[in-house]
Amino acid sequence: QQLKKQPGVLSASVNFATERATVDFDPMHVDRKALIAAVKDNKEEFEKIYYTTTKWVFFITALSFAWLILYGKELITIFFTESYNTAYISLIILALGYLINSCVYTSRDILLLYNKTKVIFMATVSSCILNIFLNLLLIPDYGMIGAASATAISLTLLSLIIFMQTKKETRINPLSKRIFIAGVLITISAFLTYNITNLIKLNIKTLIPISIILLTTISLSLVYSTGILEKEDTEMAKTIINKIKNTIQWKTSKES
Repeated sequence: QQLKKQPGVLSASVNFATERATVDFDPMHVDRKALIAAVKDNKEEFEKIYYTTTKWVFFITALSFAWLILYGKELITIFFTESYNTAYISLIILALGYLINSCVYTSRDILLLYNKTKVIFMATVSSCILNIFLNLLLIPDYGMIGAASATAISLTLLSLIIFMQTKKETRINPLSKRIFIAGVLITISAFLTYNITNLIKLNIKTLIPISIILLTTISLSLVYSTGILEKEDTEMAKTIINKIKNTIQWKTSKES
């Protein structure tokens, strides 16, 4: 009943979680040839690519997640209205599910390289079945929060299956200590960004871009100063910058 009363609100949170909480960035598409060669000939190079891509995808998605926690309500207000702010909690729950799932983006590609499509299919089916069951269980009592929770839990199951299967195939755990340190640094950056923007007292339209720039700058500064970056991260940073440039150029040419 609760979900039927607010379909637009749930739609808003799903939209932001899928399109804005996660970043349309897959560096594996850039390094796929190198990864294939590494799988065949160079295990050490393969591990470096696996670690680096997992770390950067997590870092970018974690930045988005931290920003949504701080300014999700403002974002919803700009794109919709304040009446949609009830979608905030659902948005955060969904974004958490996608954050967890971001840790296995690279793992999923590796399973494809190993021709383990059946594993991915079974993991997806299992996740869908769990999602349907949890929706039936949670929606009657918890409405859209129950629906968001069902999706987040299902994504977590999907991520866990893919992670375990990839670890079984490669004998590698890509979730290095540096990833968890990066998570802590992003949390600190989010705390600093929130306090700075509160002191400045910006209007809502100015707050969005300024907070994004602040959070990104502080996070990158902390990551650099703590020395958790590795040699491979330089190349990955160049890849990200080039991808952003190409995306901007493509959108500009399309609009013109």
